[in-house]
Amino acid sequence: MADGTDRPGTGSRLGNGRIAAYCLPAVPLSALSLPLAVFVPPLYAEHTTLSLNTIGTLFFLTRIFDVFTDPAFGFYADTIRPKIGRRRFWMIASLPILMVSVWMLFNPPATAGWFYLVFWISMVYGGYTIAFITHLSWGAELSGLYDDRSRVLGARQIAVNGGMLTVLVLPTLLSLDQDSVARASAMGLYIVIALPLTIFFTVGTVPDPSPRRPVSIIPFRATISALASNPHLRRLLAAEFCLATALGVTGSLYIWFAEDVWKLGGSASLILLAYFGAAVLSMPAWIWLARRFEKHRAFSIALLYGAATLGLYLLLPPGQLGQALAASFLYGLAFGAGIFLVRAMLADIADGDALIHGEPRVAAFFSSITLMAKVGGATGPFIAYNLLGWAGYDPNLEVTASGEAWLTATFVIVPALFLLLGAIIMRGHKLTRAAHDEIRLGLEAREG
Repeated sequence: MADGTDRPGTGSRLGNGRIAAYCLPAVPLSALSLPLAVFVPPLYAEHTTLSLNTIGTLFFLTRIFDVFTDPAFGFYADTIRPKIGRRRFWMIASLPILMVSVWMLFNPPATAGWFYLVFWISMVYGGYTIAFITHLSWGAELSGLYDDRSRVLGARQIAVNGGMLTVLVLPTLLSLDQDSVARASAMGLYIVIALPLTIFFTVGTVPDPSPRRPVSIIPFRATISALASNPHLRRLLAAEFCLATALGVTGSLYIWFAEDVWKLGGSASLILLAYFGAAVLSMPAWIWLARRFEKHRAFSIALLYGAATLGLYLLLPPGQLGQALAASFLYGLAFGAGIFLVRAMLADIADGDALIHGEPRVAAFFSSITLMAKVGGATGPFIAYNLLGWAGYDPNLEVTASGEAWLTATFVIVPALFLLLGAIIMRGHKLTRAAHDEIRLGLEAREG
């Protein structure tokens, strides 16, 4: 294991092997995030006594606690210095929480009520917060170069998309696509096994950079104040909320849209494979676009493209698997681009804060974006489930023409509007490559 004080130079270009080793835990973490958005809410709606409105509301309310836990964890993750390395320590600490809570959440008894769902979803989100913020912060610290961060976090997004592909393929290989209970159980088992294998490999092979000079702890209140007053961060958080809300709507309704609108419920996993397969194939192109046009412009392009291609879903007739695969592939080309670009831009913003305030607060910054992603991810199902519940749609009953129309409009129009809003918000982003180069030179001069 490398020493916890290892620190690649802020101007060093990382090798592909080190990037690949760093990216491994993103596979099971993303394999967890996909079922949470797509398969777990319908599982509880169809196989427990909880109503659609209740499930949507509970998923939303559990995010309230993240307003306190995410910033608090980001603050302490930056300030606590275990000998093993601060990023390694928290990755390992997340394991027991995630392994137990994932298994319980993905295997609910038929009698599971609101307390069961709230308790275990809160535990899963808590463990996920620790692992996710830590892993992102670790990647942002491996290199300080503007375009190198796009490589690192772009490669991480490829691993994220790959993890989603693996968790989708698993039920198909085991012939569990038609059994939602067995499908969720298989997904949970896969995640529980993959998490320790990948995390321990990364912990044992990837350096854990630490500041060279002694760190003075900035008070928690001052840290929160600095985050709230950062204009670059506020703009990025607003765009992230729009993106996460759009993905939350489509993710929470996808299974029902495939069943009741496309009439292709038995091919739902196959269609998602086309979606995430396109995301994997497109990542090198988005990394190139970020290098060619800068990150904020590439992000805006991804949002606009996503909104436009989502509109293609309105044109598809039911029962046409080939057309559904094509539309999902086209829409999937944008998936992941915005996610990794937001995080790469956030690392640049954290550098600017470090230059001004004198201390690196990478985890604190990533806790803010993680919190916003969760709030948006919970807002999406909250809007979608309550809108459909108000319209009278019930996934357990035969769908009516009115219910199908409401489902289609909610699945397509609502997220498209949020994507367009995010693109408008990013027009004013001003932390460019040239601005970041000046920040990096200032940081290197102070370190050196």
